[in-house]
Amino acid sequence: MKRIGLFITLLFLATQIFSQGWGYSNNRIAISADGNNQPDPNTWGGTVTANAPAADAGKTFTYNSAWQRGDEDDWSATPAALAMLANANLEANLVHYSYNNFIGSPAHTTETNVMKEGVEGALEFFTEFDASVFFDVSANNTAAINHLAEQIKISTANNPLYFVQMGPSEFLYQALVKVKADGKEDAINHLYILSHSNYNDNHIRRAEHHRVEHILNDFPVSEGTNFKRIIDQNQSSNLNNGWSSSSINGVKNWTPYFFLRDHFDPSCKYLWDRLNIDAKSKPDISDAGMVWFLLNNDQNGNPSKLKTKFISGIKPSSIPEADGYCPAIDVYETEGLLVFEAERIALKGDWKLGTDEEYASGGKYIYYDGPNSYQNQNANNTISYSFTINTPGTYTVKWFGRQNEEERGKVEGQQGTDLSNDAWLKFSDGIAYWGTEQTTSWFKFYGRSDPGFWLHGIGEKNHAHNWINIKVEQAGTYTMDICGRSHGYQIDKIVMATSTAAKLGDFTNKTEAQANKYWSETGTVDPNCENLVIEGCETILAKDFTDLEIEGYDPATLEWRVSKTWEGNAKEIIKCNGTNGINRPIAAEVVYNGTAQGNARYKVHAMQEPDGESTYSVYVNGTKVGEQQISSSYDATHNIEDEKLRNEIEELIIDTKAPIKPGDVIRVTSNQVTNGKVPEGNSTATARGRWYALEVCVDKNDFDITEKVAFVSPADKISNAALEIPITVSYGANEQRDLKVALQNPDGTTIESKTIPVERGVSSTNVIFTLASALHVADGYKVITALCPVGKGIEESIMTKEHSFDVVDGPLLPTVDLVDFIDAPAEFSKDLLELSFKVSYAATQERDLNIELKDLQPLYITNTKITVPAGEGEKTIVVKLEAPLEVANGYSAILAIRPVNGNWQTNIAKKTYNFNIVDSSLSVDKQQYNALNVYPSPAEDILNISCPEFVNSKISIMALSGKLITTVDAQSEHTTIDVSSISPGIYVLSVKNEKISTQRKIIIR
Repeated sequence: MKRIGLFITLLFLATQIFSQGWGYSNNRIAISADGNNQPDPNTWGGTVTANAPAADAGKTFTYNSAWQRGDEDDWSATPAALAMLANANLEANLVHYSYNNFIGSPAHTTETNVMKEGVEGALEFFTEFDASVFFDVSANNTAAINHLAEQIKISTANNPLYFVQMGPSEFLYQALVKVKADGKEDAINHLYILSHSNYNDNHIRRAEHHRVEHILNDFPVSEGTNFKRIIDQNQSSNLNNGWSSSSINGVKNWTPYFFLRDHFDPSCKYLWDRLNIDAKSKPDISDAGMVWFLLNNDQNGNPSKLKTKFISGIKPSSIPEADGYCPAIDVYETEGLLVFEAERIALKGDWKLGTDEEYASGGKYIYYDGPNSYQNQNANNTISYSFTINTPGTYTVKWFGRQNEEERGKVEGQQGTDLSNDAWLKFSDGIAYWGTEQTTSWFKFYGRSDPGFWLHGIGEKNHAHNWINIKVEQAGTYTMDICGRSHGYQIDKIVMATSTAAKLGDFTNKTEAQANKYWSETGTVDPNCENLVIEGCETILAKDFTDLEIEGYDPATLEWRVSKTWEGNAKEIIKCNGTNGINRPIAAEVVYNGTAQGNARYKVHAMQEPDGESTYSVYVNGTKVGEQQISSSYDATHNIEDEKLRNEIEELIIDTKAPIKPGDVIRVTSNQVTNGKVPEGNSTATARGRWYALEVCVDKNDFDITEKVAFVSPADKISNAALEIPITVSYGANEQRDLKVALQNPDGTTIESKTIPVERGVSSTNVIFTLASALHVADGYKVITALCPVGKGIEESIMTKEHSFDVVDGPLLPTVDLVDFIDAPAEFSKDLLELSFKVSYAATQERDLNIELKDLQPLYITNTKITVPAGEGEKTIVVKLEAPLEVANGYSAILAIRPVNGNWQTNIAKKTYNFNIVDSSLSVDKQQYNALNVYPSPAEDILNISCPEFVNSKISIMALSGKLITTVDAQSEHTTIDVSSISPGIYVLSVKNEKISTQRKIIIR
C-alpha cells in the first residue's frame, strides 16, 4: 500500500550540454524539407540570376525540368535531424516539421511516400516528439503553411523561432505572406532563417515561385541579422569534411556511416536503413548538418563527430544497457522497462537456486527440480513475485530462460529439444493478454536454448501460440505467478517492456540475447554498483585472434617465443614474418565476445626487441582507437646471448578510450622497423612487431558518470494533516556536487530548502521536510530538485527537475480499489473447518471484501464477506466450512473487492491463489509465520527479529545470490543482529528451527 507523502526518485534521463550556434539557446525550432518522390510533370526548368544574398549576387543558377523528384539525401537527412534533436533532448522544442515541400507538386498516389515513411519510423523510435507538428505538404500544403505561420506569429525577442531551410524558399515565403497579412509582420524580426545551400535558396518549382532574395526584399529579414547561410554541408568528394561521402574518387564511400550499421541501438540501425532505401541512395545527410550547427556551433560537422554523440545510443534510456550484473536496491519499472533477477523470487517446493558464472547474470538463476506437471498446477510449486509499474501502458513479457543440460542445444546457436523448455505463468488483476485475448488463467510459457540463456517466451493455449503482453491501465503493484511445469527448466532474469522502451523482438536470436544478457535491474540503483560499470580487464591472447590475413595489410604470423617476463618460458605470439610489415603493417582480427562496455581502455602486451621500436595500433569495427610505440631493449639486452634473459613484455596503454560490445571486431596492427643499431649482413636487423595479448579494461575512477535526473511516480496529492514530507532523491554525480531540494508554495515562495553535499558516484539520499504547521489546502505546490556544482545555486544547476502536487483536506483516500493476500499459506490440514486468510485492501469508499472457495473443477464451495471503510488496511477473513475438504491439490481462493451488497458481477478487483489440502500429519501451519516481526526497515545498525514460535532457531542473512553473510543462534523470542558492517543492499533473512522455516526480504542501508 502507498505511504502518505511525496516520494520522488531522480532517475537518469539523458541530457547533454551543448555550445550552441548563432545564439541558439534551446529555443523553438521549425524545419521544412523537400524530398518529394511523386514525379511532378509540371516542374519548371530554366535559369535564374540572383541579386541576393551577397554570396549569390550576379550568379546564374540552372534548373532542369526533368528533375521532377527530390534527392535521395533528403530521405536520410530528416530522420538524422530528428535523431540529433532527440539525442539532445530537444523534442519539445521542435514546433513545426514539414516535408515534401515542393509547392504545387502532386500528392503521393503512385510512388512510395519515402519522406512520410522516414518521419513515421523516426517517431516510433523518438516518442517524445509531438506528432501533431509534422505535415506532409504534398498532401495538404494549406494546413502546413498555416501551422508554420502561427508559430512565426508568436515569435518575440524572448521567444524566437529558428527556421532550418532544407528545401526551396517558396513554402516559407507563403507562410510569411500569411503572417504579414494577419498584421504580425513585426514577429518576423524574431525569426532566424538558417540555410547552407545556394541550390535550395534559388530553387523554384514554378516560374512564379519565390527565392530567398524575395524573402530578404519583401519581409524584415536581412543577412547578418536573421538570415544566415553556413558553409555547404555537402562536400561529397571529401571523406573527412561535411556529411556526404557520395563521390570519393568518383564512387560512394559508406565507411563513415558504418557505425550506424554496426550499432547496438536499433534506432541507429534505422538511420542506416534510411541511408539505403534503394540503389540510388547515397551516404549523405547534409541538410541535417544545419541542425548539428545549431546544437553544437560547428559548421564542420561530420559522421565521426556524430558517432561520439551516439556512443551510448541516440536515446540512451531507450536501450537496455548491457552493463554487467548490478542488482537494484528496490526494483520497479522506469520509462517503460522493468527488469529483475529471477533469484529475487522467494522459492518454495521444488524450485531451487542454481549457479552458473559463465552464462547467468550475477552467476545465479532459479530452476524447477520437480516432476513434470503438464496438466495442472501444484500450489506447493507455485512461486510469486509482486512488481511495480509506474508508467501505464502495454508491456511485452519475456525472460532469459534455458533448458536443462540434457535437453538444451550442445553448441552456441543450436537450440535444444522440445523438453524442459517451459513453465506455467499467470498474472493478477486481469492484466495479461495472450495476443489480443485477455487471460486470467494459467498458460504455458516456453522457449528453447543453447548453453546460454535466451531472451524468449511465447504463450501457448490449446496448442496455439502467441506473445504475452500485460496491459496496465493504472500505476500500481501487480503479481506474477510461476508454477513448475517441466523438470529442469531454468530462469535467469525477467523483462517487461513497452515497444518504445525496448523492441524485444529484436533480441530473439541467440547472438543478440547473449550480447544483452546482463541488462541491469531497473529501479533504485545500488550505490555499490557505481554507474553500473564492470571494473577490471578482459584479456584476449594473440593466438586467439582468428583472422591473420586482413585486406589492405600484410599477413600476420604466429610463433613461439621465450621472454624474460615469462622466466624464460615460451608462449605463442604474433609477429611480422619475412618482409611483411615493412611497407605496410601486419594485422590480426578477432570478434569480441566479452562484456559490453560503454567506454574501455586498450592495452597491448608487446615484446621489446633490440633491433627497433615497432608501433602498435588498435581498431574497433575499422575505426582507429589509437597507437603506441614500444621501447627498444637495445641497451639492456642486445649483448645478452641467452635469449631467455631478453625480450621483456611491455604494456602499451592506448590513450584513447572507445566502447566495445560483443560482436564488434577488434584489430591489432604492428610493423617491422629497424633502429639501425644491430648489424645483420650488409644492413641492420629489424624488430618484428611481436605482441602477446590485448587487454580490454575499465576503471570506475576513469569512467565518466552521466549526470541526469528524472521523476518516478511522484505523488500528485498529500494530506493537509501531514507535518512531514519525505522525499527520496537518487543522483549521479561525475564529481563532488551539491544536491538541492526545495519545497515551494503555489505562489513560488520557498517553504524550505535543503542542500546535501554528495560525492562522485551513483547513490540516493532521503530528505524529510518537517513543517512547523500544516500546509494550506491548495493546488500547485512544487518540489524542486537540482544537481549543482559545489557552492552554486539552482540557476547554475547541471540539471533541475520539478513536480507539482496538491494539498487536499483530510486523509488521502486510495484512487483505485485493490486487494491482495498476505503470506497466503500453500496448504491447509484436511481436519480444519475454518480457513483463515490475511488480506490487504485499498478502498476508495466503503466496500465489501469477499473470499470465495472453489475446488479443482472449479466448482463453488462457499464464501465469506466483510465490509471495510474507505482507506487502506489489513483484515483477517475466516471462511467457515460445512465439512472438511478432501485431500487434493489445486483448490482456489478468490478475493474480491466490490460495492457494498454487490455480487460477483460487480467485482472491481480480485486476486486468486491456489492452495492444497493435505493430511494433518503432513501439514505445516503457515499462519504462525505472520507472527514474525522484523524491524526497522530499512535497517542501518541493528536489525530486530521477534517471534514467539522461533525460540532455539538459526537466523541467517544471505545475499540475493545465495552467499551467506552472517548467522546467529536465537535462544529467545527476541534477537538483535548488528548489521552496521554489512554493505547497503537487499538481503534475504532466513529463520529456521526443527519445525518451521521462513524467509523475508530485508533492506540494509
